[in-house]
Amino acid sequence: MKKFFYFFSVLLFFVGCSNDDECLNESTPKSSNLISPELFVTELSTNSPYSGILDIYPCVSGTPNYYGNYKNGQLTSLNPIYTIASGSIQNYIRPMILPIGVYTLLYWGVASAGAGGTYDNPASTEPALTLNTDMSKQYYGLREYPSDTVCHPIYDYVFAVKQVDLGNESIAVALQRKTAGISVTLKNEDGSSLATSIDSVRVYVGNLAEKVNVYNGNYENYTKTVMFPLVISGTQAENKMAMVLPSDVPPYFRVEIDLKNGETKKYETHLSSILSPGTKLSIIMVSNVIFSETTEGSGFEVNDWTETEETITLPPLS
Repeated sequence: MKKFFYFFSVLLFFVGCSNDDECLNESTPKSSNLISPELFVTELSTNSPYSGILDIYPCVSGTPNYYGNYKNGQLTSLNPIYTIASGSIQNYIRPMILPIGVYTLLYWGVASAGAGGTYDNPASTEPALTLNTDMSKQYYGLREYPSDTVCHPIYDYVFAVKQVDLGNESIAVALQRKTAGISVTLKNEDGSSLATSIDSVRVYVGNLAEKVNVYNGNYENYTKTVMFPLVISGTQAENKMAMVLPSDVPPYFRVEIDLKNGETKKYETHLSSILSPGTKLSIIMVSNVIFSETTEGSGFEVNDWTETEETITLPPLS
């Protein structure tokens, strides 16, 4: 269901508030002990405002035990979900309504794409929520393609954890990016159109973390491989920025080019450095050489993207 929120948040701007007004004004118990606090969301280091989807998981203070959230006057496992624009609430799918008190709040968001966008078909596994769930045993993770062991690119996740005294302090939170981004471009050195013999191109990036812990943001199991196709258009083949979980060693990198005659050309190597959270890497394959260059983040970024640069020599493809 969360995919609906990611791709149709514009629609929610028009239809979400009326339902939530009912939740806030008509269905909430008439008790001064329940509040729905304001929320201000910023970037970790530069205090820039955040834009995107934001999930909040309220936990019992000082523990990873999921407390829940009130809806229609009842405590439920349905967590608060907001759409955030320039640091402030634009809309809410479910507002946070809790008794006054101290909570450990876990914030997980999907940042809005900057110029150029991100990969069109991300996928992920998500936490399973019940009241008193131990969130230290819940994860966001890579999702495998059907009948395969390689995985989709993931959503552009951001994270924070904060102890908050609801009713006695405003909620302001600074988020940290938990993903890295990779884009690949294949083109001819002279700028001419790609060979008509090329049918499709896909990229594999390995040695990536499988999942990230919802409670503490730690990564686990650096054994997974993400695959994404390049879109062929005239003089080049490329992808929008594909988000992945980081690596703890230099990632494995493979390109496969399917030809219309049924042959597949392959090239594989390892990148020269690890992929850290906030790293954005662009790899340009030109003729028999791969050049790698960094790209600048545009619009709001949760953390400044780390600049990286790398050159890979491409031998004749086998």
